[in-house]
Amino acid sequence: MGKPFDTKMQATTLRLALDLVISATAPVIQHTPFRWSESEAWRENYMRVDDSNREALRLAGEQNRQERLANKAKGLQRN
Repeated sequence: MGKPFDTKMQATTLRLALDLVISATAPVIQHTPFRWSESEAWRENYMRVDDSNREALRLAGEQNRQERLANKAKGLQRN
């Protein structure tokens, strides 16, 4: 829905999406006027998994699983 913490961008994106829901009469793709970055360099590393980060990602996943199990044991859940 937009860049994290950019509430103006997020609100505009939501407004555009809702307008499209109301006005579309057939399947359609609508592009927004926003760019996430002036540079496209971020795409090279986005969601990249390789030998340089594999272990750190595995550890982060394990920590996340442990936290979810602890929260579940406390009766907490995600909404």
